[in-house]
Amino acid sequence: MLIANQRVAHMPPAVQTTLKEIWDSANNRYTEDSNTVTHATPGVMTRRHAVDNARAYWHKKVDEAGLSREAFALAAYKRGWLDGAEQERMQGNVECWDLCFQELCHLYATRVVGKEVVTVTRGGGVGLHCMKRSPNPLYGPVPIPAEQTQHALVLNNLKILARLLGPSDGGDLAHVPRGTHEPYPVDKIRWTHKDPSDHFKDGRPISSTVDDLDQGRVQLDAPFLVLDIVEFAGVYWSIRNRRLAVLKFLQDRWRRRGLQHEVHAHVQMLPITHPSVLHKFVEGFSTQTWGQSIELRVSSKTRFSGQA
Repeated sequence: MLIANQRVAHMPPAVQTTLKEIWDSANNRYTEDSNTVTHATPGVMTRRHAVDNARAYWHKKVDEAGLSREAFALAAYKRGWLDGAEQERMQGNVECWDLCFQELCHLYATRVVGKEVVTVTRGGGVGLHCMKRSPNPLYGPVPIPAEQTQHALVLNNLKILARLLGPSDGGDLAHVPRGTHEPYPVDKIRWTHKDPSDHFKDGRPISSTVDDLDQGRVQLDAPFLVLDIVEFAGVYWSIRNRRLAVLKFLQDRWRRRGLQHEVHAHVQMLPITHPSVLHKFVEGFSTQTWGQSIELRVSSKTRFSGQA
C-alpha cells in the first residue's frame, strides 16, 4: 500500500519504536487469548472477545501516547520497524487484519478510493459503507498526522509530568486564579478534543446555541461561553471545546452569508504550569488534527430527542 510506505517513511524513529512496542503487546495479548479459545469453557473466551480485548488495548495505548490510530494501523500493516525481506514477508499478515481491520478499511475508502464512509451498526458488528459525498459533522481541514511532528513527543512528556504532579481536580478548575476576560478571534484558537458532544452538560444543543447567538437572543460575552485557554507550542488551545464549537460554527455561518464580522471569543488565559490546568489539558488532548477540525459526537440527548 503506497500510503503506508509514505506515512511510515515520515515517522520519527522514536514514534516507530513506540508503535512497535504497542503492537507487540497487543499482538501478544491477542495470541494468548486466541490460544485459550478452543480449550475454554464455552462463553468464557471467543475469538471475537480476543479481537475486542486486543483492539481496546492498542486504542488506549495509542491515545495515551498522543498518536493517531490511523498511523498505528499503517505501521502495523507495513511493519515499518522491520527490514527488507522480513518486512515484505510480514506485511499485511493475519493478525494485522484482525486487529486493525476497521482502520485499514477506512483508510482504503478515504485515501485510495476517495470516498467518505459512515459507520453502520448491524447485528453483532460494524460495517463501513462508502458515501457519495462527505458528511457534515466533520468541521475543519483534513487531518494532519500529529506524529509527523515532534509535538506529539513533547505532549507525551507533558502527560508523564502531569501524572507526577498528582491527581487532577476533576476538571472543574474552579480554584485556578483567573484575570479579566479578553476578546480574541476564534479563528486563532484550536480544539483539544477530536469529538466533543453535540450537547452541553445542561442539555442545551450546540446547534440551538448557535441559532440563539445568530438571532441575538444570547450575547458573545455570556458567561457560559467564556473560554479557558492555554498556550502550547505557540498555539492557543481551548479546554472548553463545546463552547469553542458554538463560536466557530457561528463564524462559519456568517462567512457563508458573506458577512465580514469577525467572531471574538471572551477568553481567560490559564497557566499551563498550574498542575490542575496541565492535567486538564493533556488528559483531554485527543485531537488527531492538531486542533484544526472536530467531528461532533452524537449524544444520548440527541438520540432520545429524535434530532439525529
